[in-house]
Amino acid sequence: MTATTHTSPEEAEVEIANRSREELAERVAGIPEFELLRVFTKRHGNLTEQEKFFGVVEKGKDDAIAIVSDRYSLVQMREIFGRVLTSLASYEGEIAGDVLYWRGRGQLQIFPKDSDVGFGLKNFSRVAKPTRAPKGE
Repeated sequence: MTATTHTSPEEAEVEIANRSREELAERVAGIPEFELLRVFTKRHGNLTEQEKFFGVVEKGKDDAIAIVSDRYSLVQMREIFGRVLTSLASYEGEIAGDVLYWRGRGQLQIFPKDSDVGFGLKNFSRVAKPTRAPKGE
C-alpha cells in the first residue's frame, strides 16, 4: 500500500479518509524518499554546475520538485510523519485520519476515532520561501 497520490493539491485537500493507525503507518511508509541532485545550467550547449544549488527529487527520478541552496537540510517526510505516529503509541484510544502526498507535498491528518477535532501536519519538499535562522544562531 502506498500513500494516496493525487493529480493536484486541491484534489488532495478534499479527499480525506478515515484510516486506522495501522493503515496510516502503511501509507506513511509509502511516501517516496527524497534526494538532492546537483543542478546545472545550459547555455549555448555548455553545462555549468551550480555549486551552491541542488534539485530535490523523488529517489530514482530526475524531475526536480524544488531547487534549494546548499544550506538546505533535507529531511525525509516519512521520517517526520512516522515519528508523530510513534509518539501517539501511548494514546490508548483509537485514532483515524489520512496521509496525503502530491509531488513533494505531504499531509498527515489525525484525530480520535469518531471525533471531528484533531490535527494536521504538513511538510513540503517544495520550498517557496527559504527559511533562514535568525542572525546569531
